[in-house]
Amino acid sequence: MMRRKAKDVFINLSKYTVFFFGIIISVYFESRAFAVGFILSFIVTLFLYGKIKAKKWNLILVALAGSFVLLCAIFFVKTDSSLGRIFIYKISSQIYKHNWLKGIGIGKFKTVYMHYQADYFKKGKFTETELLLADNTYFAFNDYYQFIIETGIVGIFLLSIFFLLIFLLIRRAIFSDRESVILLNAIGIFIAICFAACFTYVFNKLEFQFVFVLCITILSRSFFKRANAFFVKAIPLIGTIVIFILAANTYNFDLRNYYALLSLKKVRQLEQAGYRYEARKLLLDNEKHFYNDDEYLELKSYLLANNMELDKAEVATKLLIKHKPSSMAYARLAYIYKQMNKNDLAEQFYLKAINMVPNRFGVRYSLFLFYRSIGKEDKSLKCANEILKLPVKIPSLTIDQIKLNLIKYKNEEDKIKTIN
Repeated sequence: MMRRKAKDVFINLSKYTVFFFGIIISVYFESRAFAVGFILSFIVTLFLYGKIKAKKWNLILVALAGSFVLLCAIFFVKTDSSLGRIFIYKISSQIYKHNWLKGIGIGKFKTVYMHYQADYFKKGKFTETELLLADNTYFAFNDYYQFIIETGIVGIFLLSIFFLLIFLLIRRAIFSDRESVILLNAIGIFIAICFAACFTYVFNKLEFQFVFVLCITILSRSFFKRANAFFVKAIPLIGTIVIFILAANTYNFDLRNYYALLSLKKVRQLEQAGYRYEARKLLLDNEKHFYNDDEYLELKSYLLANNMELDKAEVATKLLIKHKPSSMAYARLAYIYKQMNKNDLAEQFYLKAINMVPNRFGVRYSLFLFYRSIGKEDKSLKCANEILKLPVKIPSLTIDQIKLNLIKYKNEEDKIKTIN
């Protein structure tokens, strides 16, 4: 009798293996979002399958325990990462505030966010912590929030309909195919992914899209299990194919671009080895595959600027900024204008680059050297003082050398003033 009960317990626990493996793998890869997501999905499935009764006090205890685990994960594990997300949400709220009705457009978050971040730091009302947290950012680290920012009120409506349909789909699937272990695991993984999307950019990664669609397919097959019509049973397969094609098209997931990606890797290797002409030629030969690709535009801008092909470099860098604005792209554009003796534009874009990510010593030092090269000593001194007061995010020999150079510069300036 005892042996049979133990066997039954083992069989019941084995059904939830995917949850335990999910938690272990998430902890191993230090993914708080998925670790908490799998814990949550385990509890939710226990409710859905009636293992825990949906009574008032059970719900309250689970809600309190879940909130405690979530808060611990946010504020006691990888705290800087949590603060970084909070800062991103703060900047993103301004984008939503100005575009709440229609949104900024699907896929436009990465082209807009950095400009709002630059405006925030330009106003000067920020903390030292926020300064250190700033980085080149292209995701809201909450897929639903980003979708709403991009689509406005329509996005809120679509998400509401989506989650309502998913809830009904899961309930009906469980009713139709309650004993299916595959269905149980699919529901668990599905809930974990949906939860993780609240804190990271899950749906922007093709591998998670594939798993997400696979889970919906399993749910749909269980939903239609009792249907006899062949067409009805084929709906999940048709939906999977359509959604996967859309995802593949979004991310250019095709064989042609795979081989072209290998050529980009070759371009980087040639450039690092000093073969700039060969690197440039190979890059331009693949332009038809990568005209609007971020990595291609970055490489093209960099190589043309290094080769002093200033007019072409200007066009390439502006196109890069249009698709993926960053502090480094603006700093490169400023350098190009400096070489073209367009000093007003050079200063404007150096300042833009600094405001985008104000904790970068290299860009600030480039602005300092620029001011010295055009004889603006007052601005040079002011820039030097700002750099020396700047808190260090990640110590490095480069930063130490910049500080030594600036201290030496200030000492020389003090000597000149003393002599005069």
